[in-house]
Amino acid sequence: MSPRVEFSSDNKKATTNYDYPKLKLKVGESARIVLLEQAPTFEYVHTLNKPQIVDGKPIIIESSRKDGSKYKDYKMDFVTRVICLGDESTLDDAASDPKNCPVCALAKTNPDMAKAPARRFATNVIRYKTKAGGTSLVTPYSVETLVWAFTENVFNKIADAKEEWDDLRKHDLILGPCEAPEMFQKFPIAVAAKAAWGEDAARKKLTVETFKENAIEDLSIACGTRKEKRWVDEDVAAIKSAWAVALGNPITDDDDLSEVGGDLDAGLDDLLKPTAKEDKVAGDVDDLFASDEKWADEAPAANPADDDLDLGLDETPTEVKKAPAKKPAAKTAPEPEEEAPTVVTGDEDLDDLDALLGLDD
Repeated sequence: MSPRVEFSSDNKKATTNYDYPKLKLKVGESARIVLLEQAPTFEYVHTLNKPQIVDGKPIIIESSRKDGSKYKDYKMDFVTRVICLGDESTLDDAASDPKNCPVCALAKTNPDMAKAPARRFATNVIRYKTKAGGTSLVTPYSVETLVWAFTENVFNKIADAKEEWDDLRKHDLILGPCEAPEMFQKFPIAVAAKAAWGEDAARKKLTVETFKENAIEDLSIACGTRKEKRWVDEDVAAIKSAWAVALGNPITDDDDLSEVGGDLDAGLDDLLKPTAKEDKVAGDVDDLFASDEKWADEAPAANPADDDLDLGLDETPTEVKKAPAKKPAAKTAPEPEEEAPTVVTGDEDLDDLDALLGLDD
């Protein structure tokens, strides 16, 4: 007899809400954000793709190399971005764990079919509501809490910014304008001289409350999907099966590209994969930042800052890696510790911000 269960809140199982608000920019869009969290979550993840098979045959596309030359390749379907099953200490040391992770094992024996895992990061951020076409704040002041997922390359840029500017909670980040379709998230990152949220007590109060009420706790879901080994095994089997069909129908000079839309599809898929000299990379687009800095090499630098660093809300951002050296702050005697208030009143320093945001637990 099948088991029965009463309708009761005690019998409800916890579910994961993947419909969380994400930071994504459209073409030409910019964003002004502030990083209130100082330590993002990260997971080692595999981004998996497989050759697209139609009527028992792989789809062949024409792609372009950086030098403009053309070549034929298999069109790839995205499968999943899965959190690596390897031991974290092993991954830190060896960047792969074939003993414990089926995808690592596949990458070791068949590097065309899968790659070693890469770190992917996620953090809650505050995004300011800004006027259309720029980064000037709207009136009345308004913010929202979003989840920003990014790759190793973006992490390094932010780390460089922190080295130059110290506490990034005191400086907004200017993202954009976005230079590619939303799936690619290609945009420069620059540092503003001020953080708009700290301008007055009312802004601080609204920003802190918005962050505390809407930040999600399990940021790992923004890094990748956590699966049991049996489901990862199924993904690996599907990839092997698709590659078996593809390799059984090798690319030839007689392949007709007209059925797949010619250069239009080819151009898009070329963005999703590196050049022929590189291994085929599956990838949702953010991972291209971590693949030989494909986009980083092409992204234009942000405009240099004006000489006066005390900029207002419409200031020109400073490029991350060209920020002027920060003058050391005058040393002051530490204030006695006291219980952090629940609301910032405008005169407090940001030293107690972790407590206000609930990040010091």
